[in-house]
Amino acid sequence: MQVNSPEEKNYGSKRVLFNITLTENVEKIGYINWNDKVPKWKNLCKGCDEYGSIRKKTKNLNEGQNNITIKATDYFGQVKEENASLFIDSKEPKISKIEPTRNSVVNGSEFYIKYTEDDLQDITLFYGTGTESITKDDCLAGRNQECIFRNIDLTGYENQWIEYYFEVSDSVNTVQSRKTRVFVDTISPILTVNSPVNEAGYGRNVPFNMTVTEDVTLEYIDNFEVIPRWRRLTSNNDEYGSIKTKTKSFKKGIHNIQIRATDKAGNSVSYPISFDVT
Repeated sequence: MQVNSPEEKNYGSKRVLFNITLTENVEKIGYINWNDKVPKWKNLCKGCDEYGSIRKKTKNLNEGQNNITIKATDYFGQVKEENASLFIDSKEPKISKIEPTRNSVVNGSEFYIKYTEDDLQDITLFYGTGTESITKDDCLAGRNQECIFRNIDLTGYENQWIEYYFEVSDSVNTVQSRKTRVFVDTISPILTVNSPVNEAGYGRNVPFNMTVTEDVTLEYIDNFEVIPRWRRLTSNNDEYGSIKTKTKSFKKGIHNIQIRATDKAGNSVSYPISFDVT
């Protein structure tokens, strides 16, 4: 008996070809799948010398592991057996979300993918001209999993539009996400703080005057507060208090603050200042 199929490999479909040939006519050919919930012998044919050789024959096997024994029994009760171990993964990986979104400004700090795949092998991020890639094999398998690629060096594409996409692979299938265009900005903004002046003294209302080399979100945090938190000054702007006078109210005492400018790509710069309110 020669078992041409099933083969010991991974299959992408539950329908698997069975192709068996024998050197003589036998009473019957049968098989058993030891991974069935209740394994039992099933007849393929009776009074035959082949199965699936002349005419294509398939059997529906289990998702996952299948350990099969094929047995030919002649008219004298003599038996010949062959074993085959195969794995079936009929479900392609599913990609439900990727980030950054189209036309975003990026600095390479984070690329994100959300996916579903129980038999995950690896995930690859392609970027730039499409020839550069990074593969991770430590992302988790399962439903609605997330994987993040951090600190990707995009300095070679500064001030350019690029495309990126993901490929998710299991043992049989590879699925590609949509290609997404993003703009690269890896350079931090330059922040100039004219006021408050470091180590200066002020009344309760402290003037704020600062300029930046690009449109940013400007914030400050006051470590004098019981629970310090970032407070926004302005968004999508390259100045605050430069064109029109701006002040912020502070309690009496020494204030150690930080002013932070963050651009659309997430590049940021901070400026520490200490002043006394009397």
